[in-house]
Parts: sequence; structure tokens; C-alpha cells
Amino acid sequence: MTNSVAELVGAEIAVARATVPLFQARGLRNVQTHYKSYKAVAWMSFVLSTGPAALAGRIPSESYNMFMCPVRACRLIFVPDDLPVSDVATLKTELQNLCGLFYKKAYGGDIKNITLCLSTVVALLDIPYNIEACGPVWSYCKFPMERYIGTLPALMRSRSSPHAALMNAVSQKYRAELIASHASSFHRELWTDVSGRDPCAQPEYSRSSFACPSKEDRQMTLMSPRKRPELLAGHELQSLLKVLERNRQGALPSQIFSKK
Repeated sequence: MTNSVAELVGAEIAVARATVPLFQARGLRNVQTHYKSYKAVAWMSFVLSTGPAALAGRIPSESYNMFMCPVRACRLIFVPDDLPVSDVATLKTELQNLCGLFYKKAYGGDIKNITLCLSTVVALLDIPYNIEACGPVWSYCKFPMERYIGTLPALMRSRSSPHAALMNAVSQKYRAELIASHASSFHRELWTDVSGRDPCAQPEYSRSSFACPSKEDRQMTLMSPRKRPELLAGHELQSLLKVLERNRQGALPSQIFSKK
């Protein structure tokens, strides 16, 4: 993106910050300036809502078409429900189109250029097969690596030798988990006497455990409006119409209002 386009996108994100809860708004920042500190939830917000409208008509058409491939794919990936076979096939097609456009755009259609730009985008092709093997993404996509990294600083208790201290702490941690797992599996009576807990008892789930509601019990909470609906016009309306035409079939309404 050019600097002028990045400024426009950043201004729209700043305006949108007032329409979401505060704990989410802290992550809604200019992607051009803060892309190194963007969190996964902030990227999700940019891909699913902010990006398609903010970038329409502001970047080259080839780049926008390449961007819309993961947008349509993510709208299927993050649905809190089971994906039918037809949607998984559509997901594969969108990710394949993304890789094809990336090969054409970034590599210039020449596989020799892979030494200049490593093809990490190809890893996205594994997502449909992971869904087929493990189920919908929402059931296991809990950002475990981010949580694991967050536990490491507390283990580095030596400033002079932080790497050695971290390796020793990690080794002791997993050695203790291995001993506990072996004792609870093969010496249950002894484990129960020492720990006071029966390994065969049903686990008690904490309040933070996640359960996806059924379709009948699923509810949506809407925030109270911040201002009256305003009639869109100008560049914002044209950008929104382009996005709607690409992602919706049938006639569009004659008037489109913006509610905050």
C-alpha cells in the first residue's frame, strides 16, 4: 500500500475503534504502521470486516482479488459450526486461487524466483485437510502457541544465563508432568494416597472452558447504537457497493445506511 492509502485506511480504522468494545479497540490500529505488533484477533478483524471495504478501489485490482481469496476462505474457516463437504471444497478452491495469484504476482510466474521470496503461503493449503482430520477450526484454534510463549518469561530466573535457565526449567516441568502421568496411569492407588485425587474421577471443567451452543440456543448480543443511521455517499458508498457485488447475489437495496 502507498502511504496515502495507508493513511486513509488508518483513519477509517480509527473511526471504527469507537464502535467496538474497549478491549478489542486497543488492537484496531493502522496495519501499515503496527503490523509487527498486530495480534491474531486484530488481523481477524481486519480480514473479515475492515480490509474488504477499506481497500476496495485503493489498491491494484490484482492485489485486491488476491486479498479477497483469504477473506472468503476465512469467512468459512471461522464459522462456529460444522463445515459441509461443499464448503470445504470451496475453501480449497479459494486457497488454491490465492496461491496461484501469489505465484503470478510475487514470483512473476517464474519458479526460479523462489530463492528471493520463500513460498510460506503454500502452507495455507493444509488448512482444509486439517479441518477434515480434526474438525472445525473453532474447536481447536485457541492460539496455543501465544499462550505457551506467555508462560516462558516466568521460567527464565537467571539474567546472566537466561537460555540455560529456561532449558533447565522446561526440562524439569515436562519431567514432572511425565512422572505424574505415569504414576496416575500405572500406580493409581499410590497416586490417590499421595495427591488426594482419584485419576479415574470425572474432570471438573473450569468457568473458562468453551462449549459451542446449539443452533436453537445460539444468541447474539447487539451493542446499543452510538448515533442515528447515516446515509452513505461518495467514496465509502462506492467501495461498499463493490464489496457487496462481489459477495452477494441478487439486487442491492436502493439506499444503504450506516449504523454505529
